[in-house]
Amino acid sequence: LCHWAVQWVKKNAAPSTYFQFESLESDFGKKIIEKYSFLEGVYSIVLLDEKEVYIKSKAIFAIAKNLKGPSYFLSFFNLLPSSLCDKIYTFVAKHRYQWFGQQTDCNI
Repeated sequence: LCHWAVQWVKKNAAPSTYFQFESLESDFGKKIIEKYSFLEGVYSIVLLDEKEVYIKSKAIFAIAKNLKGPSYFLSFFNLLPSSLCDKIYTFVAKHRYQWFGQQTDCNI
């Protein structure tokens, strides 16, 4: 799911948008965790921008705001309560290998 999502975001990002994808286990990811200590132990999608750090569903919706075409409308789910969106995110994350398979490497 991660590999597919990264490729999809790259393909659908608005032309003026720049995303850099990194694993939290990479050297860069470790530096980010050092800088933002509250990310210690987070095993989720994390989005950093100039203003804020987004985790789980908030990260997905923040990314969606920077996509072109109909993908942008995913950001409107941000209007739902965060607790509900994060429960759905956690459920999907828990079952992602079962539903989407698992790759031995990632193109990030």
